[in-house]
Amino acid sequence: MSPAVFSVEVRTLRRETDAARRARQRHPFGGTAFAIDPDGYLLTAASVVVDAGRLVLTAADGKEYRAGVVAASGPSGVALLRMVPPPREEMPYLRLGSSDRVAVGDPAVTLGNPYRAINLTGQVVASRGTVSGRYPVFGFGDYVGEVLETDAAVNPGAYGGPMLDASGEVIGVVGEAFAFGRWLGTAIPIDPIKAVLDMLRDRDTVRAGDVGFSCTERSVPRIRARVTAVREGSAAAAAGLARNDEIVEFGGATITDFDAFQRALVRLPASSTVSMLVLRPTEDGLDELRRLVFPVGPPRDADLPSARLPFALADEDDAIVVTKVDPSSDADRDGIRPGDRIVRFDGRSVPSLGRLNERVAARPVGATVEVRFSRDGWEKAVRIELLPLKKL
Repeated sequence: MSPAVFSVEVRTLRRETDAARRARQRHPFGGTAFAIDPDGYLLTAASVVVDAGRLVLTAADGKEYRAGVVAASGPSGVALLRMVPPPREEMPYLRLGSSDRVAVGDPAVTLGNPYRAINLTGQVVASRGTVSGRYPVFGFGDYVGEVLETDAAVNPGAYGGPMLDASGEVIGVVGEAFAFGRWLGTAIPIDPIKAVLDMLRDRDTVRAGDVGFSCTERSVPRIRARVTAVREGSAAAAAGLARNDEIVEFGGATITDFDAFQRALVRLPASSTVSMLVLRPTEDGLDELRRLVFPVGPPRDADLPSARLPFALADEDDAIVVTKVDPSSDADRDGIRPGDRIVRFDGRSVPSLGRLNERVAARPVGATVEVRFSRDGWEKAVRIELLPLKKL
């Protein structure tokens, strides 16, 4: 397995950006990549190669290879690399397994380059443990989806390496820790990554498509995803989807809870077709099952949300800053003023203004969200109702 695992060093940047600077600070020991086919394609964590130009891969035997980034996807959490020039002989590679069947308690092995071990000692470091948890995460950079948690060691420099099952197949790509309070490593499951590999090879931008509706978690009598709003004129509306429909199946996945819906949703690329099974309440008190099929639209323009916050924002000095407040809004009554900085939106960190607008666009008009602001060293959380889109 170790001949298929490499250290990754960023030698040049395509452009010097704040994101690239932060990536270098977070990854002082570089990262790890692993070959996924004999033709020189490799996977790594997207955070390792932000705005990277020329890369150098080092194998455990000391051989160095030049590589470049074919495509990187923040929402998927991974980047696809390729050796340049492609190898003349077939490269050793790791087989991609399935993460959907992985259960808590299953054995797990991580392979990587912690603290530049490959460069300094010629060893790919292996750590054995178990899958200690699996849960969805929202708000860690651009990645949205599920992670596999492990008690196998994950240290700086190992990010981008493979997590393997007992048979030696890849079940995840090791990422930065999402649950800092638990002090355990995590990996992005391999099945959603396999679903977008062809798009990455074609250098397509990987973003979830627009399904034309929003939903929330239903708390009684059982937990499932319930449709709370269907956008007028959308393909979902034309197919007959209605408010209060409860999602039983979505995109081939059985929806047992809200987290299952979120996992299925982030796997759904634009220009695909989704089939969903919904449970609809009727006037006689009996629920009926309905099968709906409709096309998935392109990602909505992040600069044009359908709902809006009651204040205007701008990117200033790596922060999202309030520039104007609607004088008739909850935000104004709660004392939000120009110059205040947004720290979190609905319990999630906010990496950029574009990402914030995407999250606003995913909420219906009238939804209430919690926004946390900072000013002069103090923080304040305010519950804010999203308003119809108009110019402030």
